Amino acid sequence: MDANITTGLMVTNHLKIFAFAGIAWAIWRSRNKMAMELCFPKNPLDVIRSGVAFVQRWRPLLEEADQTAITSLGEKMKTWLHNFTPSKVVVSDIMEL
Repeated sequence: MDANITTGLMVTNHLKIFAFAGIAWAIWRSRNKMAMELCFPKNPLDVIRSGVAFVQRWRPLLEEADQTAITSLGEKMKTWLHNFTPSKVVVSDIMEL
């Protein structure tokens, strides 16, 4: 899959910002739940899925042509999430002495 999820789609900058707002809102809500309720997500991808859900929920606020584009972007994001496999390599900046 392409590194840029918007490749092949007619997604304007304001729609990219709209999608970013949904993902950022999900991250913010997840952060608040962790800080205030000590409720941690079981899987980090659940936070991104929540962001996609926010974008879908907010879609009626857009003009009709933009709704079609954001629907296509949402479907592409869902496909990417479904096909995503995390790296088996542990990434850390902590070294054992």
